[in-house]
Amino acid sequence: MGKNTSSYNIIILTFICVIFCALSLFISYPHDDAFISFRYARNLINGYGLVFNPGGERVEGYSNFFWVLLISLSFLIHVSPFIIAKAFGIISGLIVIILSYYWGRRMAGGNRTAPLLAALAVGANLSVASWATTGLETDMFALFVLGGVLAYLRESDGKGRGVWWGALFALAALTRPEGWFLPILLWGFELAWLLVIVKKYPEEHRGSPWRTLTMGALVFLVIFIPYFVWRWTYYGYIFPNTYYAKVGFTTLVLERGIRYTGSFINRYNLVFILFIPSLFVVNRLKEKDVWLAMWMFFFWVFFAVAVGGDHMSFYRLFVPALPFAVIWGEKVFLLISEKRSDVQKGLIISVVFLLWLMPWLNPRVWRDVGWNRNTYSSWVAAGNALKGYAKPGESLALTTAGAIPFVSDLETIDMLGLNDIHTAHMPAPENMGEGGAGHEKGDAQYVLSRKPKYIIFFPWITKMPQTSLDDGLKTAVLRVEKEVANNPEFRQHYQVIPIRMDGGLYFNVFRRAD
Repeated sequence: MGKNTSSYNIIILTFICVIFCALSLFISYPHDDAFISFRYARNLINGYGLVFNPGGERVEGYSNFFWVLLISLSFLIHVSPFIIAKAFGIISGLIVIILSYYWGRRMAGGNRTAPLLAALAVGANLSVASWATTGLETDMFALFVLGGVLAYLRESDGKGRGVWWGALFALAALTRPEGWFLPILLWGFELAWLLVIVKKYPEEHRGSPWRTLTMGALVFLVIFIPYFVWRWTYYGYIFPNTYYAKVGFTTLVLERGIRYTGSFINRYNLVFILFIPSLFVVNRLKEKDVWLAMWMFFFWVFFAVAVGGDHMSFYRLFVPALPFAVIWGEKVFLLISEKRSDVQKGLIISVVFLLWLMPWLNPRVWRDVGWNRNTYSSWVAAGNALKGYAKPGESLALTTAGAIPFVSDLETIDMLGLNDIHTAHMPAPENMGEGGAGHEKGDAQYVLSRKPKYIIFFPWITKMPQTSLDDGLKTAVLRVEKEVANNPEFRQHYQVIPIRMDGGLYFNVFRRAD
């Protein structure tokens, strides 16, 4: 019976992994920010170092160091970085599914269906599936976080010394800056567990975790400190440049973060399928595993609110939190479904999954996918056209600092400051939080003082060539774009030049006349 059950689970888990791969590849598109990582990786392999512009200032315009190192392999073996990124993303997502199944089995108490449902809930999730194939590090970061938590639970049970959770959290810290705080998060959880939960449920206290915590923290520091010292001496700042460009502590930023978090909770119907059901069984939630899953989930809620949310589709910031929500939900389901008939259990499962997977049925999702896919593909084509048109040594200023700078390979001024120290370290605008995250800083006079040969607002791609300056000014959407457009120096020195793209379209740019 045990062998048959194991074979059955492997077959179903394999099918879930196939579903995940199919969904990820079906929704696949290259995100513009991925090309920023690609540009740093290419410059590293070409001998310029981890810089945005070859020979330019050292600016940490990426926030995914380990991912950049992995992507750099593509330039060594002469394979498209997007292919390598998709491969790493899908593999990471698959391991997240398997780890979710493993944790679900650990929590299920012999129930063979519950861990498979947990794996399916993660693998069929819109956010997890979509971010695996955008070219960014999101699913890999989720893997390191989930793997670290699971390793910690095993090692605190006496099945290790703490080495693995410390190493995995260190990889998370090298992959995303929010990973820097994960060991503190574990220590905080254990203190809360000891002071609150263990007093209420002393039978759940299994030995002392402090040796495991200490060993894991030491492993983390051995890996993290050399990296941190290197990046601080190399770039000169404690945090990545992207932090200074995006984050501002204003009421409006917090309100934007609350809206972002509320939208995420609403999109996945978490109030109905997780929060409210938990209230009915909260006194029966005794296991350390489920409380740690809840602790990790709410850390990401806090983080998303604190940084003001994100402008990207499909709730990128919450991808690492989703497996924890699923494990938490699995335990709630097991408790609620006790002593219920198979028909009642099936009905509960059907309703929960219908609400959980409902985002796939939202027409806006497919509009966003179509827009992202068409837009970023057109920007790649625009970058190719500009590369063929521009002369060596010419420079470019724009706000979409991914695909077009990467493909054109021109020296680039990032007008939003993600890859520019001056702009990123400007004081935060008083109304910071009204615009999109990472799209609010800018210095028009600084941009014009550097006299870029080309300036681009929102990429202006048309079927017919355009030459009207007044029409071109309408493409200025962001605050810094409008400030540049309204500057007399810009109107005096720049004119619209249409550049023919492959396929017959035109990429209309502002070119400096002198």
